[in-house]
Amino acid sequence: MFAKILHNDSIYYSPVFAVSMKYSNKKAVVFDDSFTKLIVVDVFRNNQYTTLFMNYDTEDFSINEDGFKSYWNDRNIFKTVKSKKCTSKMLDEAKEILSRSRQQEFTEIKTSSDLDALDINSGSFHDGYILGMQEKNGVLEILLDTSWGTLIILKCQGIIENSLKIGSVFSWCDMRIDDEYVEFSFEPMSCSNEEVLKAKQVKFKPLFVKRIDINKFEYNFSNNNLAIKCDKIWIEFDNSNNDVLYFKERKVLGYLENTDVILRCFVFREDIVYHFFKYNIIRSKKITKRIQTFQEECERKGIYFDKYPLCDEEFEKDEHDFGELLYSHKYSTLHQWIIMLQIIIPILLYNGMWLIIQLLNQQMKWTIYFIMGLGVSLSGLIIFLVGFIKDKLSGYHQSRCLEIYENGLKHNGYNVSFNINYGNLTDVEYKSRIIVHTTWCKFKLHRFKDDKVAYELIKKQLDKSIKQ
Repeated sequence: MFAKILHNDSIYYSPVFAVSMKYSNKKAVVFDDSFTKLIVVDVFRNNQYTTLFMNYDTEDFSINEDGFKSYWNDRNIFKTVKSKKCTSKMLDEAKEILSRSRQQEFTEIKTSSDLDALDINSGSFHDGYILGMQEKNGVLEILLDTSWGTLIILKCQGIIENSLKIGSVFSWCDMRIDDEYVEFSFEPMSCSNEEVLKAKQVKFKPLFVKRIDINKFEYNFSNNNLAIKCDKIWIEFDNSNNDVLYFKERKVLGYLENTDVILRCFVFREDIVYHFFKYNIIRSKKITKRIQTFQEECERKGIYFDKYPLCDEEFEKDEHDFGELLYSHKYSTLHQWIIMLQIIIPILLYNGMWLIIQLLNQQMKWTIYFIMGLGVSLSGLIIFLVGFIKDKLSGYHQSRCLEIYENGLKHNGYNVSFNINYGNLTDVEYKSRIIVHTTWCKFKLHRFKDDKVAYELIKKQLDKSIKQ
């Protein structure tokens, strides 16, 4: 197994010696950037990838389970590494594996383990979409945004079939390989016909995405090169460090969209793409003007951005036809209060726990309680209240309801919101409430008086869809 790791604003490659893919805490054991010791790194942190897999080959691993894999027969491998208890033999073995490994920017898909790596890096392309696509000298290059904190470059040769469209948004992708070709079957969100890519040779390269705080956006120019500030560090960009080939020919650094509804930008630099995003900025004219000035200054310097191919308005027009509305239930504010209590009570209990600790330990300074107990609790309450007030002001809470249509469901709850067609619904069950299973996760709906009636109707429509 081999991966590349994001460390500050640079990347390095390392073999992977253990991995845990538990949903809440995905982590891996790799070398540090000096290759002198083993460390534990997060695969996913702060809603972005910090480790990307180039392959997922675990054939030689002693422990090889779905959610946990380890080269050494040590179920406490993460604790062993964190406590710096690795033996000299383990480190020698790791360095031997490192000496036999080779850095690879692109992975040619030859085995199912290569596809496993791509699947993990992309989240099966759920919510993913095609940013760009170009064929030159017999090589088809495709750029996809996974919407999960990575971008993927595919390089394909020997195209057998390609029905992909720029701007298409997907609910998921089925990937498979046989002796003669690699095949990707993308299921569009619009529920139109699946889009297929089939080629004799496919290589992939995953790119990290680092977010820039749009409210603190700073830039300057040095020798006609653009520099953007990210986490107090100035990052310089030019076409020589841009890995998207069809950008280099036109002096394009990425994608930019600036409207009253949405502001988003990707700026490419080798293995890291710098990104800022803001939605519903109609009240933020100052930010809109700042980005407009930024784009104009870039163009005067001969630096350009492509327009985003994904148009939200056009996507809404192509939205799946849900058909006739069969059932509707509007949620009362009771459900909102239940959600509020589920958040507030743990915060109060946390504060109470620290208060008890303080009272039982007279030698402990009250400063600790005010920081760890009261301070953390108040911070949590303030964050919750700000979100609650924003929701109230937006008027969005007034449309909280469950709608069952001929061809799908629309749910806008206080806990979760989604629109889904029956083709992406794998199962529905009732366990004190309606539980909807989709191709990517499951949703628990609010309980209400007639929810069993709603469940039976959903079940009936789902069965009908499967038979068709």
